[in-house]
Amino acid sequence: MSTPEKTFKLKIQRAINRSPMDIKETIRIIDWYKGIGKHNVLMLSYIACDVIGIPRSRLITSHKKQEAVEARKLVMFYLYQKDKMLTLKEIGNVYFKGHATVLYAVRKINDSLSINDKVIKERLKEFNYLTHKYKEFL
Repeated sequence: MSTPEKTFKLKIQRAINRSPMDIKETIRIIDWYKGIGKHNVLMLSYIACDVIGIPRSRLITSHKKQEAVEARKLVMFYLYQKDKMLTLKEIGNVYFKGHATVLYAVRKINDSLSINDKVIKERLKEFNYLTHKYKEFL
């Protein structure tokens, strides 16, 4: 049985072994999870899990179930909309995904908003409310 910390360390190790990353990029990824970056991504992830209604441990791992994907999409969309200083690659690095995944997540949410998807609108409304409520931690 692995804890979220062990899972996180394994993901860092896999990312380092899979693709050439310098130490600065690795530290940047770790800093994002610790909340040293501009936004506390771990806290955003917890808020997204609460909005979707899934256990927090599911989001940290690479589950491909719809609920976990939706929660990650919310965080990616939030970071893309709120922090224009971040590149798509940096946002993707939060969940060890590529920039194309971030673009896909943003487009999917924008498409849902354009057709007035009530579920997505309600989730975004609740997510924005909770991020505003806990902004001192972000």
